[in-house]
Amino acid sequence: MKKRVTELREAYVNASPLQRYKVALYRLNNQNCGPNLLIQHVSAVEGFARSVALDISVRAGESRERAYDRLRKIGPVPLIREHIAGKINKDPEDLFGKDK
Repeated sequence: MKKRVTELREAYVNASPLQRYKVALYRLNNQNCGPNLLIQHVSAVEGFARSVALDISVRAGESRERAYDRLRKIGPVPLIREHIAGKINKDPEDLFGKDK
């Protein structure tokens, strides 16, 4: 699996602008394709998680601007694990179930 991920990353990095353009057009014209759906789901979770983490930080006394600056580049898993679940003393597995 790691080898395949490396191969895909190399293909992505080495793709010409024309190749990337074709992929971009395909995704724009086929919004229900797999990669788009995955990105939409991850973006939705990340946006919601960031909002919850921001609210927790503001309630703890941090300014909204400072909290957002600190949280804005953190991905969805660390947001949930460290900045939400960790702040309310729960494991993500307790919040969402082990299979999620």
